[in-house]
Amino acid sequence: MLRDNEVLKKMIATGEERMSKLASQLLQNETFMGALQKTMSAALDVNGGDTRGLLLRTRSSLGAPTTGTWSKGTMILDSAADLFICTAPGTPGTWIKVGAP
Repeated sequence: MLRDNEVLKKMIATGEERMSKLASQLLQNETFMGALQKTMSAALDVNGGDTRGLLLRTRSSLGAPTTGTWSKGTMILDSAADLFICTAPGTPGTWIKVGAP
């Protein structure tokens, strides 16, 4: 069987070791971490302190997505600030408007 192949086992072990080293180096790199933080904050803001809350940035289009592949549970805020939640994964998924009858 393939999983019993010693060469494949060695390749997997070597790959895991290399990925672990790479992840460690990236997490210690201030430039990388700054860029990652900037990217994350561009998509999501979480306020701290006494004014805790979640800020979703609006999309440029109106209504639920009509293109792209989406996961169940994804939330988007359209250009009119209406909130939509994906209730079934797919392309474009199944969406409901929060607060809609």
